[in-house]
Amino acid sequence: MSAQDAAGAAPPPGFAAVRQIAADHPAFAGHFPGQPVLPGVCLLAEVQAAWRAAGAALPPQPAALTLAAAKFLAPVRPGAALHIQ
Repeated sequence: MSAQDAAGAAPPPGFAAVRQIAADHPAFAGHFPGQPVLPGVCLLAEVQAAWRAAGAALPPQPAALTLAAAKFLAPVRPGAALHIQ
């Protein structure tokens, strides 16, 4: 996520969060059987939830939020801790 969202609100200084991914997250059931990995759309939803929990404003409409690029450094498996900075 960029340093500013579409509404212009910057994240809190030193923004960092840890989100625990439940081993029974529903996305694991079909993505992929035998090799569960959290889909990118779910990862971005976790970033958005962490952003909101930190008190940063997000646009009211999801369509107003844009993302130029994202790089996922490793697959997220059931029960993983997701470190967001």
